[in-house]
Amino acid sequence: MDRKNFLKNLGLAGVTAIAAPVLIRCNPDNNEITNEEINCTTTNYDLEGPFPTKSPSTLERINIIGDRTGIPFEIQLTIKNKNTGCSNLEGAFVDLWHCDRQGNYSEYGGSDLQIIDYTHLHFLRGRQITNINGEVKFTSVFPGWYTIGSVTRATHLHIHIYNNKGNSLLVTQLPFPDDPNSAVVKVNESPGYKGMLGYRYNTDDDHFFDGVDTQLLNISGNNNDGYVGTRTIIVSA
Repeated sequence: MDRKNFLKNLGLAGVTAIAAPVLIRCNPDNNEITNEEINCTTTNYDLEGPFPTKSPSTLERINIIGDRTGIPFEIQLTIKNKNTGCSNLEGAFVDLWHCDRQGNYSEYGGSDLQIIDYTHLHFLRGRQITNINGEVKFTSVFPGWYTIGSVTRATHLHIHIYNNKGNSLLVTQLPFPDDPNSAVVKVNESPGYKGMLGYRYNTDDDHFFDGVDTQLLNISGNNNDGYVGTRTIIVSA
């Protein structure tokens, strides 16, 4: 069963050249291709989830914090087009949303999915358009994690990417490293966050049943200065 149907049911071979230490590989049309093309693997699809942004075009902004508090977190994403040898994709719409440090989402609430009613707030949601380098950046706070009914999720970001005509290219989720020395553990042990009791790790999260290689964020920083999360996302545009 493919990944998309599985989730719906639930609710580079390179060689090193001796003369020049550059990764190369062969293809039918050209003897060599670039480093960038070797790792040109399309980012995995994932479900949009129960809390997508309702009107993303109204939320074009860099700072998505709103009234939320937490450890500073900057999100840096680069979007590339697999169909053009993974060149930078300029002019794409990138929508991003995530929960706050207690696991709540804006624009929803007052129901079994989320008890606290935040239907009239728009924190931790934003849209940007990729620049000539395929880049977008968001200023946010480090997200927590949540439980809905019997389902607990690992810490993650939601991403929806459209082309410049507004056609959907990819819906995905970006998990965070959550090993014992990770930012997820350090942040959740700080004041205002939920702690790690009951947390579901990436390896046990059904959304990441086939691994996180194409989605996992790279995280740097610390609790005092804040964190930066980076990821290259590859779509077919």
